[in-house]
Amino acid sequence: EDAIVQTSIIDDEPCPHWLPWTQRAFSFGLRHPKSILYLGIFKRVFSHGGLMDQEPIGRVAINLSNLTQSQNREIVMKYDLTQKENDTTTRGSIKIRLKIDIHNQHSAMIEALRPRPKFSVKIDNPKMLKFWRYVADGEGSFYLHDTPAVTSSNA
Repeated sequence: EDAIVQTSIIDDEPCPHWLPWTQRAFSFGLRHPKSILYLGIFKRVFSHGGLMDQEPIGRVAINLSNLTQSQNREIVMKYDLTQKENDTTTRGSIKIRLKIDIHNQHSAMIEALRPRPKFSVKIDNPKMLKFWRYVADGEGSFYLHDTPAVTSSNA
């Protein structure tokens, strides 16, 4: 809802597998049962001058409210990656393992009746801004230069 994280990078591997000592698992606080988990997959590319950049492969938006019946147990799911929402052209797939812990089911059900709140995300690294835009909005936003709702700051 209000966090951006990154796994360890695995170069030149079409089907990467993260080893136990790499940055591969994250824990998030879930503020609303209808929250969306956005995942973006990128690859490193090198220009003719040797400069490194990253290019988007695909993204997926996971509506966590569809998974609340699986609460307090681990589930493994496979998702197709697309460039934008409602896109039928897949660009590969990703398999993820999730565990959703809901400590108070009654409170979660009441909260689900309310609209999902808006959150702000602070991005300290200006280079991460274009990746965040892509993950949240899709292909066209990867090359945007200005979006008023999403900003980067060097605090």
